[in-house]
Amino acid sequence: MSKEKILIIDDDPSVAMGTAKLLEIEGYYALKAYGGAEGLRLATQEHPDLILLDAKMSGMDGYEVLLKIKERRIPTRVIMLTANRDKNNIVKFMRAGACDYFVKGDSWDYHLNAIKRALEVEETINQHGSEGTPVFEGTITKSEALKTCFVVMPIGSGEMYEDYLNRYENIIKPAIDGLKIDSKQVYKSVRADFVSQTGSITRTILDYLFSSDVVIADLSDLNPNVFYELGVRHSLRNKTILIAAKDTKPPFDVGDLKIIFYENKIGGEKKVIPEIQAILRRFAESEEQIDSPVLQAIPKLLFPLADYSLEMEIKELKATVSFLEEFSEATRWNLPTADVDEIINLFLARDNSVSAKNKSGFFETQLDNQEIAGGSSSGYLKCSKMATSILKYVILVDKQYKEIYLDYAVLVREDYEHNNKYSHSAHLIYYLLKTNKGIKIVALES
Repeated sequence: MSKEKILIIDDDPSVAMGTAKLLEIEGYYALKAYGGAEGLRLATQEHPDLILLDAKMSGMDGYEVLLKIKERRIPTRVIMLTANRDKNNIVKFMRAGACDYFVKGDSWDYHLNAIKRALEVEETINQHGSEGTPVFEGTITKSEALKTCFVVMPIGSGEMYEDYLNRYENIIKPAIDGLKIDSKQVYKSVRADFVSQTGSITRTILDYLFSSDVVIADLSDLNPNVFYELGVRHSLRNKTILIAAKDTKPPFDVGDLKIIFYENKIGGEKKVIPEIQAILRRFAESEEQIDSPVLQAIPKLLFPLADYSLEMEIKELKATVSFLEEFSEATRWNLPTADVDEIINLFLARDNSVSAKNKSGFFETQLDNQEIAGGSSSGYLKCSKMATSILKYVILVDKQYKEIYLDYAVLVREDYEHNNKYSHSAHLIYYLLKTNKGIKIVALES
């Protein structure tokens, strides 16, 4: 039985104690705090797996507690408890770092399902980028990163906001977050108005349209912003799911695309959620998905699109820092121009050999035409294409590998393509040696 630790922060003792009792019945370890200050103290001391935080409290209110939890980088997730679905407050809480919210009075089963979803992921600390750069909630399961499913849909205001929010909460979000493969959550849903960000919301949306593993677009009510964002996504990436409320009449240009229709009423989710999840599952289990009409009509657009995003920039920065730290003392930095050109041509020849499935050409780039340490030719030659970008060069001094004195090290990013689609990338350090047959690769490490 689960023994995750959950902290309830509510200035109404009867609510806190009642919630704690229900959680204990479910097998959770419940802590109670009867106010914001006490709750912040317990959160700091206990590091609970999850916090249920009342938004409206006397003294230090829930929003202030949430901000301080994030400021102190307490490794926990927070669900806000609100009295109603006020749009401005919900957006404010989600942007401040809450992972979900409850409306007091909703059914306990609904609350419990959201608690279970929240406990299936561990939130890493958000890292704020420069102005205009979105802050991504890096969520990971116990073993691997969740895929991002970005939701494109109308937002609206007033009663329409309530209607659209209900569709998101009752159909789209449960379909995304509720999908499990081998008992593990696969995707995390993201909606633009819930994203923590600074600067332009348009830039945030465009970044998610490019970087997200999957996009779900709700075409209901034929909102022009939705169709604009759908067009952008179709121009950039595959793996897009179209849904719409029953009786929606899509325009001619998307009329021949597969659209999942749903009934916007209580019980309508029972049929549509499994349909959405079936496609999400297929996307998760296979890279071979070309559903964009733009990329089907103009396949060459696929080739320039490596999976390059803010996450990749961070990985590249970390790899560069590691590289500089490793070679900070025993190196000189200015390479002869002729050697730089030879190194560039060396990796170009290697990339070309991968594309041509030329095993002998691939081995010619390596010392003694042999498999190099840390790299198997069979793995590389399975790729349909590879593109290597050299990020840093250094001249090595007294650096040895298996009694061989090495001459150069280079930090590279390799983008691998499978069947006309870049599917993943890696940052590697290659060690090089000048021989009478030119510069050759001796070893690599990731």
